Amino acid sequence: MESSDLRVSIDRLTVVADDHMFLSPVSFPSNWDGLYSLGNGVYQVVATDLESDVSENIAYINFYDFGKDSSGVRVDFNPNRRLQDDIDAKYWKTLDKVLMGMIGKKRLSRIDIAFDDFASRMSNYFYFKPGVTKKFFGRDGDVETYYYGSSLSDRQIRQYNKQRERLKKGIRSDEWWRLEIQLRTKYISEAGEQIADMLSWFRQHEWEWIDDFSDQMMMVALDSRPEYYARLSKQKKARVNRYRKEAPNGDLVDDMLLAYEQQKNNLEAELARYLAAYDVVF
Repeated sequence: MESSDLRVSIDRLTVVADDHMFLSPVSFPSNWDGLYSLGNGVYQVVATDLESDVSENIAYINFYDFGKDSSGVRVDFNPNRRLQDDIDAKYWKTLDKVLMGMIGKKRLSRIDIAFDDFASRMSNYFYFKPGVTKKFFGRDGDVETYYYGSSLSDRQIRQYNKQRERLKKGIRSDEWWRLEIQLRTKYISEAGEQIADMLSWFRQHEWEWIDDFSDQMMMVALDSRPEYYARLSKQKKARVNRYRKEAPNGDLVDDMLLAYEQQKNNLEAELARYLAAYDVVF
C-alpha cells in the first residue's frame, strides 16, 4: 500500500523542435497572456495571482543557435502544476499556443520525476555515489538544496526543502521535502531502471553503528564537509567508501520505489497524453 506521506509526479518536461511559427528571437504576439521576453531569444510564461500578488513561472522558451546544423527552440514546462486549480486557465492556453506553434519534429529531451516527502524523512538522507555534489545553505546554516551530478549530465538529482522554498515566496506550507530525478535522451525510455539505480545510492546520515568512534566522527565530518574526502589517506578513503556502501538506507528508499511502481502506469498514461496532445516523440 502506498505511503500517505509520499507522492510521485512528472515535475518537468522539455520539448525541442527546429523552429516556431509564431515566436522569434526578436518579437512575440502581444496578446498572449503571461508571455514575456527576457532578451537574447529567451521567453517565459508567468502566471500572476492578483489576489495574493504571487507570480509563478510556468514555462521557459529558448531559441538557440549553436551553428549551421544546430538551431531550434526549446520549451521547458511543469505539467505537475497544470493539475492544480490555483492558476488561471488563460496562462495554460498561452503555453498550449507556444507548444502547438513549434515546427518540425518535436522531441522530448528531458523528463523530471518528483518524489514529494511530507514527513521530512528525506532530510536525513544523502546520495553517496561518488561524483559532483553541490550544496546550497539557508541563512540558519542548514542545507536547503543538494545537487548530485553535473548539470550537463543525462542524469541529475536535486534534493531540497520544498517547505522553505514556498515560505520564501510567501506561501504557507507544511513539512515538505522533494527529490527530483532528471533524465535526458536515452535514459527517458529507461526511467524505471534508472530511478531504481539512482535511489539505491541514498543512505541515512546515521553512523552510530560503526564500532570505531574516530571513524564515526570522520563520517559525521564528511557529511558537512565532503571536500575533506580528497585529503584522506588511501586507507581512510577505502574505509569511507565501505561505510557508505554498508550504511542502512532505512525504509524510505523502499517506500519511494514502491510509490513509483504503484504510480508508474498513471505516470506513463499522463506522459502519453501530453506527447499526443502536442505531437511529440522521444
